[in-house]
Amino acid sequence: MTEWTKNEIRDLLIRSDLACMRGVLAIFRNQTDYEKACRATVNQNGLGFRANHAKAGSELALWMSCGNNDGVLRRSVGGIMMYGGDMINRMALCRKIALHYVEQLTYQANKRGPGCLE
Repeated sequence: MTEWTKNEIRDLLIRSDLACMRGVLAIFRNQTDYEKACRATVNQNGLGFRANHAKAGSELALWMSCGNNDGVLRRSVGGIMMYGGDMINRMALCRKIALHYVEQLTYQANKRGPGCLE
């Protein structure tokens, strides 16, 4: 089994909405239960969302998981939401956030095996 590279993960996120959604959910699953509940970054453990993405990333993940903290994809992102004082397309924000975490997602993809983001 070959491992994913950062460039392969970045390319996958650029071309695949599904990979972006799964990526945001994978990052969300790395949040602690407390961080998921308060939609903030508390622990500085190098996993999960950074402080500037914690609220929006958690809201996207909860939208996709129909309000469940398990981070399982149950519906696609769509529509718009407030981010940074502006209304933004949810899918565009999902991609922006996922692309910020290429290194973390590469690690997760290699840990879980082929097909985890596709």
